[in-house]
Amino acid sequence: MYSNEAISAVHGLLNTTPEGGLRKMLIGGDFTDIHFRILIKVAKGPSETDFIASFNEEKLPTMRYSPAENKIKEHFWKICKAKFSSLGLLSLGAKAA
Repeated sequence: MYSNEAISAVHGLLNTTPEGGLRKMLIGGDFTDIHFRILIKVAKGPSETDFIASFNEEKLPTMRYSPAENKIKEHFWKICKAKFSSLGLLSLGAKAA
């Protein structure tokens, strides 16, 4: 489990970085445009506390999702966490004890 501070930092990055820059940084490999769209919905819609809870529980908040988004919901957080780790946004040192 990652620390709330590390997850909060990711949330802050998602909310303060222009979308074009985030797309260039995140989209690639297993992380697709559909993953990106869901991530932006989850980061900008609910509160930071809700984002942290969703991240930790690996469950998406109740929102309207497109059919394409519904198809990837099951593995969404696993792919996001792998992408964040590969970019150095979350690391093993950021896990809670």
